[in-house]
Amino acid sequence: MTVQEIRLELSPAVRALAARSDPAPFIESTVAAILAEVWGHHASNPALMGPLRASVTDNVTSILSLFAGRLRIEDISPPANFAFTDLAVQVGIPVSEIESAYWIGMVRFWRRWLVIAGEAEALGEGSMYEFVGAPTEALMHHLRHVTKMVVDHYEALAETMRRTQGDRRRMLITQVVEGEPAFPLDDIERELNYRFAGTHLGLALQATERARVEQAVCNLAERVGAQSSLLTVHGADMWVCWLRFPGSVTPDCRVAVAKAIQDPHVLVTAGEPAAGVGGFRRTRSDALAAAALRRRFEGFDQFLWFRDVSLELCLLADEHAARRFVEDELGRLNTSGERVERARETLLAWLSCGSSSAVASRFFLHENTVRMRVSQAQELLPSELSGRRAEVLAALRLRALLGEPA
Repeated sequence: MTVQEIRLELSPAVRALAARSDPAPFIESTVAAILAEVWGHHASNPALMGPLRASVTDNVTSILSLFAGRLRIEDISPPANFAFTDLAVQVGIPVSEIESAYWIGMVRFWRRWLVIAGEAEALGEGSMYEFVGAPTEALMHHLRHVTKMVVDHYEALAETMRRTQGDRRRMLITQVVEGEPAFPLDDIERELNYRFAGTHLGLALQATERARVEQAVCNLAERVGAQSSLLTVHGADMWVCWLRFPGSVTPDCRVAVAKAIQDPHVLVTAGEPAAGVGGFRRTRSDALAAAALRRRFEGFDQFLWFRDVSLELCLLADEHAARRFVEDELGRLNTSGERVERARETLLAWLSCGSSSAVASRFFLHENTVRMRVSQAQELLPSELSGRRAEVLAALRLRALLGEPA
């Protein structure tokens, strides 16, 4: 049934009783009950008590007017023009407490109404049935209509404030990142609840669902031993998170961070830890650069450290030059084929590890097989490996990323 369809059958006795009832006792008992059961800690706050009392006053008078036949459900106005609701949003009172207050207020109103209804019955002005039956229906319609108005207004205003606050936070973070803050850093720290002293570790998180990112970083700082964290939107499917540590970021801490975010639907790249406000900027830049590399090429793990691809990022600033470098350094080792691919993979591991036994353990091969493949790879190189180990290692890393020659 819509608001417009509600028609209340209130007897003349009910209308007369409501018309002559003093709203003051209803208001005082309702305010006292709400304070006792919900907001007692706000009783000494005049800034809150004024709007609360005004809201209760409007609700009580509108119910009595409804009972008296002077007001229709569809004509009920927002209590005190939402003054208390607006204040509740601003100070962080949850909407569930407002709903509880309305139920408590209804109970308190009804207790007072039953008292005066009993007095009216004793005077022969009407039966308790008519004083209770239709007014109960009217009171429930009033409660449903008003709470819907209040809750809808609360949620709309809260969403607007969240969006506004989010926009301001992003603006402040952008100013810090770009090195042009319009406010003192101390003020920005207080507003962001994040300090720039210490060591920062930046994470770029890519996901299609915001909820997955928020879940991934929930309590992340506590889990990895960081003092605080800061999260902001960077793009349609990208977020940046900073973790602040009081000292250096140890190898154990790196392992803890990588293990803490294991949702396969959230791809993470981590920058190099760095100190101070300059480190805050640099570690973010590192993480985003690694994230951009991940978008260009396949084959990366769910969690990727900037340090693991810093060489590739440097060399791929000019992809055409990088591909030519690979061709020049690898020669025939840059060609296609399963045998050449095995030789490349083994030589890359051998140059990275520096040990045939380590490579054998990694790939579950015999050491003689490793030596044979390394020898085959060297035969395909255009120059002696001994004089160009660093160049060949870099070329092999690029080849693994770039894939087949263009």
